[in-house]
Amino acid sequence: MLIFTMNNFTIRTIAMPDIADLTEIILETYAATPYATTFNKKPELMQLNLLLSTKVSLANSNHIIDLVGLENGVVVGECEAVLNENCVVIGIIIKSSCRKKGYGTMLLKACIDLSKKLFNCKICAMISEKNIAGISFFKKNGFVVKNSSSKNGNSSEKVLEMTLS
Repeated sequence: MLIFTMNNFTIRTIAMPDIADLTEIILETYAATPYATTFNKKPELMQLNLLLSTKVSLANSNHIIDLVGLENGVVVGECEAVLNENCVVIGIIIKSSCRKKGYGTMLLKACIDLSKKLFNCKICAMISEKNIAGISFFKKNGFVVKNSSSKNGNSSEKVLEMTLS
């Protein structure tokens, strides 16, 4: 499903052909900033393929929205919204060479708009306190820090809960 097109940038629902590009973006991000991902260790290719294939099959179900951003037809980022019992949790990843172009903001806004229409509950993001760029990005887009908790039971690493104000 096509959501948005402007000049050389398109936002649409995730699809099977996106898996290779997204795998590359996830591995690139993990290598540079492992705390910016949800993985406890470097993900294996098979693990990523299974995860992304599952995301494609669940995209835009009753509980998940998963959008990709494409620059000139090539996937440069993904934004997902997952409904849980308390809120819609949003996550985003953008290829490093495509940051600071406004693509992340466009993807996030599209995901937020769809989440508001489909889920009608508060919108939040869970960000490692080490992910300064991620915290700044979400603050710039209207999120505020609400809570802090341990990541995976590790008291030395905190995760910030940010909610859309």
